[in-house]
Amino acid sequence: MSLKLASKKEIVGILLSAETIETKSGDLVLISVQNIDDDIVTVTSSTNYWKKVGKLFPADTIVKISYEQRVKDVTGYATEGSEELIAHTSDGNNLSGINRFSTLAYQRLLDAKDMETGVAVISSVEPDRVTAVASYLSAFVRK
Repeated sequence: MSLKLASKKEIVGILLSAETIETKSGDLVLISVQNIDDDIVTVTSSTNYWKKVGKLFPADTIVKISYEQRVKDVTGYATEGSEELIAHTSDGNNLSGINRFSTLAYQRLLDAKDMETGVAVISSVEPDRVTAVASYLSAFVRK
């Protein structure tokens, strides 16, 4: 079976925690981020990398992280001078980058989600109630 490169993903959310754990192969940092849909993604990072950049990202910071989704014996990585991929030895998400994300942009994402939820709720109710709720909510939109 031929190996493929790990898929790249991104998530924008609140940095919940970054905890160091001990494993058989050495220490790792588990980084957990929660997005606006309340999904929590946990990725791993090397302790040396996190020591360098971790102090810039305390808990509750809004971040955008990039990570690789690795699958044991399905995805792989290349080394210098080699054309063949070497298989990953475990499943998991591995941090490939982290940046701060604008607080205002994140607030706009939250507002858009709240609006979508509100529209879905109003859409599921009888027309008379929709008119009453729309009239009530229009007072807030005008402010």
